[in-house]
Amino acid sequence: VCSPEMKSQVTVAITRHDESDELFLGALEALSKQQKTTITVLVLDQCSAPEVELFCSNKSNAMVCFHYILLEPCGISRARNKAISLSDTNVLLFTEPDARADEYWAYYLHDALCAGAAVAGGLIVPQWTKMPPFAARSGLIMDMYSLLDLGHGRRKTEKVVGCNFGIDIEQLGVDHSCFNERYGRAVGDLMGGEETELCRRAISENLSVVYDGRALVTHIISSERIRYRWLAKRIHAAGKSRARDGGLPRPTNPSRFGFTTLLASPLYVCYVLGYLSYKLGAVNRIQ
Repeated sequence: VCSPEMKSQVTVAITRHDESDELFLGALEALSKQQKTTITVLVLDQCSAPEVELFCSNKSNAMVCFHYILLEPCGISRARNKAISLSDTNVLLFTEPDARADEYWAYYLHDALCAGAAVAGGLIVPQWTKMPPFAARSGLIMDMYSLLDLGHGRRKTEKVVGCNFGIDIEQLGVDHSCFNERYGRAVGDLMGGEETELCRRAISENLSVVYDGRALVTHIISSERIRYRWLAKRIHAAGKSRARDGGLPRPTNPSRFGFTTLLASPLYVCYVLGYLSYKLGAVNRIQ
């Protein structure tokens, strides 16, 4: 039960579509252990789950208060906009069911946002459930697995990654704090880019987007995703996303051209096909 005296410094939003209770509960367990910052966790569940609701009722403590909210199935951007409307704090952090936040994760992201950032992201390292392909070390594949490593310090960046970032709602303002609901993954659709689009709008208003490597999240990579078939679909969707946004592809993770990049190069064909399919579809829609 949440303490009535507790005043949260940070709100955290986590939503799921169809991930297992076991995976989801693991993420909530990690959030229950946050240190040095009082947080309210908005558990936005798109599956009816008595076990998860019971966890939220029993796991609240002096530092962390869980609120279970059952949603109709929707895309991740709409769920995140719901969290923005419910947040009682200016600082709102986002994570995902297959992420495990370090115990000081919320503290360091909160610190980065209080230091003047409008959007802040952090370090995302993998937990492989089976041996990954060697090409996974390339920047392109790291992007597809939502991994991000820009070091352990704080620096400006152009975009953040969905399972480890936060926003200052007041700084972004009404016009820029919400996610564009045309973006973001939904059931059966791997096209993302909602946080990238938000960062682009923030930067256009001369607001600061930063990366803080002390804010650590471990991303669990399921065995079904450690397959070239899944990677091909994901990269095809990334090509479509980039065509929708305009411009040329550029991975988040800096990567020199080397052996790992060479191994990943055949997958760029999927990227180009996705890019072209969206462009050709746009031409047909105009005609």
